[in-house]
Amino acid sequence: MLSRVFPGILAAGMAAALVGCSDGAALPTLVPAGGIVKYKGSPVAGATVMFIPEDGPLAGGTTDLSGKFTLKTGTLEGVAVGNCKVTVTSVEPDTSGASGSSAPSKADMQEKMMQATKSFIEKKPGSGGPKSLIPERYAKADSSGLSYIVEKGAPNQFAIELN
Repeated sequence: MLSRVFPGILAAGMAAALVGCSDGAALPTLVPAGGIVKYKGSPVAGATVMFIPEDGPLAGGTTDLSGKFTLKTGTLEGVAVGNCKVTVTSVEPDTSGASGSSAPSKADMQEKMMQATKSFIEKKPGSGGPKSLIPERYAKADSSGLSYIVEKGAPNQFAIELN
């Protein structure tokens, strides 16, 4: 049940952050952004990338097979302009309950990746759970060491090199 609810809650939270209070607060300036994630020089497929702006709602994306991602803030393309802390998570996919008869839809894959990432971030030491495919320090803004400046009118294509 949670796997069906979490993406909806996340999307609703992002949408609420964009809309703000009923005092007519303006939406932040969003600009197109994306990039590529590599670990030890190789593209990372299926990673969740989160940009956490100083002033604005968070934006996220999932890498494709070549490690490329595009950022969205809620359902809107782009990320807020300004300084952003960045997190990257990449966990082993959940293969339980996989059926060999049909390929999962893109929405199913995104839901599974979001659930795996949520489970990974919330896991307690020694509790098992999904195994990280990259160093765990990249999963938290305070320890990732990753930050970028998103600028209006700039290409905003970020090469995230993990080691």
